[in-house]
Amino acid sequence: MEFTIKEILEMKDVLQKVIYAEVPIKTAFRISRFVKSIQIELESFEKIRMKLLQKYGEKEENGQQISIKDPEKQKLFSDEIQKVLAENIDIDFLPVKIEELGNDIKISAVELLRLEKIIIFPEEKKKAKKTEKIKKIEEIKEKKD
Repeated sequence: MEFTIKEILEMKDVLQKVIYAEVPIKTAFRISRFVKSIQIELESFEKIRMKLLQKYGEKEENGQQISIKDPEKQKLFSDEIQKVLAENIDIDFLPVKIEELGNDIKISAVELLRLEKIIIFPEEKKKAKKTEKIKKIEEIKEKKD
């Protein structure tokens, strides 16, 4: 599946709730593999973000924190970080059926929306089956031609 860095960042906190919930072992395995994959991408993003902060920012008086005070440099930083956030990353993951997550996970509607790319909802399952059937019919028609 393809994800942007921004999508991964938005999922990160909600996934923390999901990984601590008791779910069937197969679902737990798939989700844990997904979390490991995105952690690698998030670490890479953080390294790039820090390099950009060092490039455009200045150390505070305490010498620890870096901030960007110049509006022109803020714009340059923002433009570059937006490009990174828009990068597409391919992660090997099959979406999880919402039923597989059980009823013990308490998340808000907003949090659920952040996970919609990795969860199959009942009506989407029907659409996916219909799409698969259409593809098979088209393949059969192509073979006949």
